[in-house]
Amino acid sequence: MAVLYPSQIKTNREKLSACYSLIEQMRLEHSKVAAIARAEPERYIATGKFKVYATKTKSYMKQLLAERNSLMEAIRRASYTTQQWEQISKLSLEEQRSIHLTMYGDRGVEQVKTTKATSSLLDDLKATKLDSLQSRELLPDPTEDFTSANWNSGTPQSNENSRISAVTSSKETITGLTRADTCYHYRDCGANHFDGDFEHLLKTYAGSITGYGIFLSWMVDNDVGDWYALSAGNKSCIFIYWYQAGAGGAKTLTVREIDGASTYTDTSTGLSLATTYFLEVERDDDAGDSGYGLMTVHITTGDYYDNAGTPVDDLSLSLHTSRKDFRYIYSANSRDDASPSSEVFSGWVELLDLQEVIDQPFRSYYPHILAH
Repeated sequence: MAVLYPSQIKTNREKLSACYSLIEQMRLEHSKVAAIARAEPERYIATGKFKVYATKTKSYMKQLLAERNSLMEAIRRASYTTQQWEQISKLSLEEQRSIHLTMYGDRGVEQVKTTKATSSLLDDLKATKLDSLQSRELLPDPTEDFTSANWNSGTPQSNENSRISAVTSSKETITGLTRADTCYHYRDCGANHFDGDFEHLLKTYAGSITGYGIFLSWMVDNDVGDWYALSAGNKSCIFIYWYQAGAGGAKTLTVREIDGASTYTDTSTGLSLATTYFLEVERDDDAGDSGYGLMTVHITTGDYYDNAGTPVDDLSLSLHTSRKDFRYIYSANSRDDASPSSEVFSGWVELLDLQEVIDQPFRSYYPHILAH
């Protein structure tokens, strides 16, 4: 079992609180070891030892997150019928967030509480030493070229009011995007291209957000359109978006699954403007309590999770209804729900890596890795 609960922890809410705490402890352990690796990059990063450690950490973290997701699903099903949940999915984002807090508690508050629940996964990770791990050759691959023919030669397929204000080979800049604009840029990878496990890397940045501003910085789906249109059409997709909970409110990154008439989310709330966040987005087709896969988003600063970045949060969703394959990858998308023009986002997305091509050995790429 991923978590061992003592007899005094009985309800699913109490178990969920314990999981929050254990996941935070694992994040802090990874952060401590990452600092050691950053202090001696030639010894631990260039040799691939930290990559081995990070792979182990992610495997353990996914098991804890899957346990957490299972508890959340049980709480949701005990609270609402499927039909009721479909109606909740149509409420405003702020109303949905309030309902989630009531059901699951405030993760930011719960994760710092002490718990007597234990996990052999956490114990094993604490016992792991970098020097005991095998070296590993690291083989990077190129990032997506947003100006290539794959990406419509750098021209967004929809760009109302030119909110996607600049596109370079590696970066898409978003300026003054309102929730009334329709803007998106995607690559058509062919039917069922994303058909199993995958891991994508990207960097994302929110320079400013006013009101309830929103921006989608990553999405896979099978249809062309903005978030609101896909949701209204009961389409299936998975995406990550920036959001501010009202003027001066929390700045958040959320991973969301739209599964027909229902939606499911996991949100990180302790984020900041003017900070570059590195995202590792994973789908494990065989994980998750539903049997339909597990989405995990590792959020770090300084560098990627695998490359000794500083962990900020780990988002996770057990996917629903069926295993789904996807055709399109979006680097930018809007909500377009006709909200007031005061709901505005400006920022960028950079260095999207689908990790599907390996073109040169690590040693020739090594200076770039250490330059992060």
